[in-house]
Amino acid sequence: MVRAATEHAVSVHGQQDIPALREMIRVSLKDEPGFPTGESVPIPGGVQPPGLH
Repeated sequence: MVRAATEHAVSVHGQQDIPALREMIRVSLKDEPGFPTGESVPIPGGVQPPGLH
């Protein structure tokens, strides 16, 4: 998630990909209620990739 958010910040918002940006993104993320660590999130209308249930 941090990588995707960093890539978005760089490509869309012109930020520099530096450790401080990644850390700022990492600390701003919060766990989604109801999804314990390691549990996959269902893809609406989609099929889960192999290995994810």
